[in-house]
Amino acid sequence: MKIKLKQSTGSKLKQNIYEKMRFSAFMKSDEKEFVDFINKVENDPLFKKLCFSKDRDQRIISLKKFHRNNYLSYSNELKINFEKDGTFYDIGSLINNKAAAKIQKLGLKNFEKYFLFDEDRLLSDREISRKCKIPEPDVKEIKGLVDELSVRSEFYFPSNITVSPGINSYKIAVIDNISGKLRTIFCSLKFVQGTYVINYSKLESLKKQSVFSIIEYKKITELLKDLELINKRKSTIQKILDFIIEKQEDYLVSGNGSKLKPCTQRELAHEINIDESVVSRAVYGRSIQIPDGSERPLNFFFPSRIDVCKNILRNIMTDNKIDCSDKTFCHILRDEYGINISRRTVSYCRKHM
Repeated sequence: MKIKLKQSTGSKLKQNIYEKMRFSAFMKSDEKEFVDFINKVENDPLFKKLCFSKDRDQRIISLKKFHRNNYLSYSNELKINFEKDGTFYDIGSLINNKAAAKIQKLGLKNFEKYFLFDEDRLLSDREISRKCKIPEPDVKEIKGLVDELSVRSEFYFPSNITVSPGINSYKIAVIDNISGKLRTIFCSLKFVQGTYVINYSKLESLKKQSVFSIIEYKKITELLKDLELINKRKSTIQKILDFIIEKQEDYLVSGNGSKLKPCTQRELAHEINIDESVVSRAVYGRSIQIPDGSERPLNFFFPSRIDVCKNILRNIMTDNKIDCSDKTFCHILRDEYGINISRRTVSYCRKHM
């Protein structure tokens, strides 16, 4: 019995290590790979069955939507305008006027419900065709357009930051300042289409009733792991942005570099309870636009204490045109910025500014 327990514990440990490595690699993958992965999962017949089975007792997957306003519409030449409430989606040069007319004829409510945000967008083309009363080829064309928009968001929100020669950062969101309140608006449509809700208690009940074969149950288990992986990536990015907004609120609101606070990726990892290596991969190559209109890489928001001190000293000397002693600067950093450092550190910062 003890031997079996040790084997079971060892297998579980190996599985946990594998899952951590898989998630770490998944966080590093680019947005196109992420969109392709989501499309592959959502087009799986098993996924659709567990979402829309005729037997409601076998529906174990549902969708939890994000708020629509958290999605930044595309700003280009062609605007599809829904006159009833003035809402428009800027689709741009990806589509021609004929395709735009099809979406406009479809109407805002149906466009959002069956192609953008609601769970019904996961229905089969035939079902959407029947419900919207449009030809099935039109459904395929509109779906293809939405997928194209999801994949090519980097063309609509281009980054000016170079990660390595020939490779730019990926702008994932815009931080907006609405009457002093910071709000995150995501650039990727796939991100705001929501997370998957999995009813594990219902699945366990179905398993006991032998509704699924052993092979089917194994496939379901693998599918649910993929869904959890997608959910975890979305929630991790959301938590990172929430952390940045809370930690660096003074800087984001004012745009004043001296308002940046010392912060480490280790601190973030501890706060959101994930490995530091995952944080490093999540932050690398991604950027956000801040309220003053400039773009910053995510790692910009994790300055060291030395970097923050250099920033503050530089601003003090530039704005006030004064050159205080190291001791005076120590007092200023302590009293006005809450940073306690030695005179030796101040001296080092001044020499390396």
